[in-house]
Amino acid sequence: MKGKIAIILAIGLAAALLCACAQPKGQSADMAAMQQQLDRQAAELAALQEELAQAQQAPPPAQPAASTSTVASGAAPTAVSNVDTLPPPAATETQTPPADYGLPGLTERVEAMVAQMETATEQTLFDALFEAKALENEIDAQDDAVERDYRQNLISRDDYRSIERELELLEERLNQAEDSMEYRLGYDD
Repeated sequence: MKGKIAIILAIGLAAALLCACAQPKGQSADMAAMQQQLDRQAAELAALQEELAQAQQAPPPAQPAASTSTVASGAAPTAVSNVDTLPPPAATETQTPPADYGLPGLTERVEAMVAQMETATEQTLFDALFEAKALENEIDAQDDAVERDYRQNLISRDDYRSIERELELLEERLNQAEDSMEYRLGYDD
């Protein structure tokens, strides 16, 4: 996780440096605004890294203790074992997907990001690019999770292909909006 954050920061810094080198001398006010945005993003990244470090150092949550239940007929209470002691489910060729892989939430976030990119200005360009890259990384992580579950026979081939296609469409939508924003604002990456 730290490696991904460091890569994102490095990409952002490299993009800012490339833009700084390509700007004419008369745009020092724009450069100062971009530097402020970059500094703010670096501070946010440092805060996220600190949260991650604290979360990794936190002890794991305690396991729930065995509970008791009373039978309706008034019989003596019996102990219900912890979930960890239950045998694993019988292996089948494929099981139902364990989750929707966050597709509804990702779809909403991609559409919100597209709307943000459509209204972006030169001052908010790098914020939008940074957020779009983070969202793209989340889509890639979900793609990896779907592939892993397919390889472990947790989802069927049809489910795998369907989910993969939806994730690809989200990523394409994000890339198209990013290209459109860059063209509209005259930014060439």
